[in-house]
Amino acid sequence: MTAELPIINTNRTVGTTLSGLIAKKYGFAGLSDDTIVYNFKGSAGQSFGAFAAKGLTLILEGDANDYVGKGLSGGRIAVFPPKISSFKANENIIAGNTIAYGAISGEIYLRGVAGERFAVRNSGASLVVEGVGDHGCEYMTGGRVIVIGPTGRNFAAGMSGGIAYVYDDNGMFPSLCNKDQVSFEKLETDEDKERSSGCSKTT
Repeated sequence: MTAELPIINTNRTVGTTLSGLIAKKYGFAGLSDDTIVYNFKGSAGQSFGAFAAKGLTLILEGDANDYVGKGLSGGRIAVFPPKISSFKANENIIAGNTIAYGAISGEIYLRGVAGERFAVRNSGASLVVEGVGDHGCEYMTGGRVIVIGPTGRNFAAGMSGGIAYVYDDNGMFPSLCNKDQVSFEKLETDEDKERSSGCSKTT
């Protein structure tokens, strides 16, 4: 099923109750991808798509508050600016802080910049964003993240697993990354290129 709905910032945890019902009936396996697709327009409140189950896709034309995709559990989320917008998406915040906190699987695509603590404690989801604030990928243990833009300081603090692909066009990233538990590699092998492109498909 597909539906188009408005959304405002007092609409919090949109999609979470439905995801609970999906999990109750189908377990973690959920539904086939894109079985239920909701297209929203407006500004989403806290925790948009929290715990979104597999088979649920939430597409938002607008912007979102903190905790988008918190505990993401197989669902898909995409956020992009209104089509009538005149600003450059890659230079403006599209979603707040702590995106995909504790996510275990699923996908998030953000056309724009996210706030601080992006993908903190991500353990299995795939995420694409055009820039992040401080403490990106903090305590991340799995999954894949693609940042096609600038990062804040202390990136990868406590990160013990997963892969982050960062586009470093100005050479500043090494000084912004917490290198205590991570190592740097260039995107050179065919396997790496296939992995990163597989995470950057559009919803």
